[in-house]
Amino acid sequence: MTRLSFEKITETLEKIPPAEADGHFAIEWLVPDLLAVGKSSTGAHCIFMVCEPLTPSAPVVARAVRFGQWQPVQRPLIGCNLLALPSAPEFGIAAAAITSEILRRSSLLGESLPETFDRVEEFIALVLRRVLMPPSLVLGLLGELFVLDEILDAMKGSWALGMDPTRVWRGWAQQSRDFVFGVTSLEIKTTGLRTSKHSIHSLDQVEARVVDGCLTETLFLGSIGMRTAPEGSYSVSALEVVTDPAAIAKLLHGARAPPRACPPGQLRMFA
Repeated sequence: MTRLSFEKITETLEKIPPAEADGHFAIEWLVPDLLAVGKSSTGAHCIFMVCEPLTPSAPVVARAVRFGQWQPVQRPLIGCNLLALPSAPEFGIAAAAITSEILRRSSLLGESLPETFDRVEEFIALVLRRVLMPPSLVLGLLGELFVLDEILDAMKGSWALGMDPTRVWRGWAQQSRDFVFGVTSLEIKTTGLRTSKHSIHSLDQVEARVVDGCLTETLFLGSIGMRTAPEGSYSVSALEVVTDPAAIAKLLHGARAPPRACPPGQLRMFA
């Protein structure tokens, strides 16, 4: 396949006008008769993949992809997989990122479109989860990003010793612990309230566990408060930290006294 940059695909998608009628799509072929991007009559951002029906394993991807028979203008019917996203600008960026990754992987490995899709499905699922998530998950992610920034700064000397900074943060994959350092875990709860009140999905989120059958996990729970900045835009740059995350960095540096010991299975907490 021809490899196009993310910026070029974004520009192409932005220039495509919405289709003129319901059930129609305005498209631009990136790879003739194989891969196209376009928009529906409502402005939804679409990726068209001409191949046999795809069978995504991730539910979030399976919900976004459908196979059907499509008829380009003055051309015969074609079997095509359509991945459709809403019309808001951020979804156009997501569609461009997905398309760019498909083209990149295909050009590097020389695989067919279904083979390439299977390889990039995890990436597609990650993108879709982030752009389709509800505001509460966005708030939680922002809290984790603030803490990750503090951790990276506090432990920058450790990375030279071989510790991988990309492996300590697990929250992006929606795992049961947000940060994991061996048998020490850190769970971050973020709120838009003025007080540290949080909801949990289960007690498993706030109870220490047995690791490897013998070691008891040391679990810390962090509470971060955020509010929107005066501009009112909902983004990382427009959020002010109500609870100072530097306290976490000080804890990691050992500048504060460690939390009081708790019996196994009980929660260890810090402010």
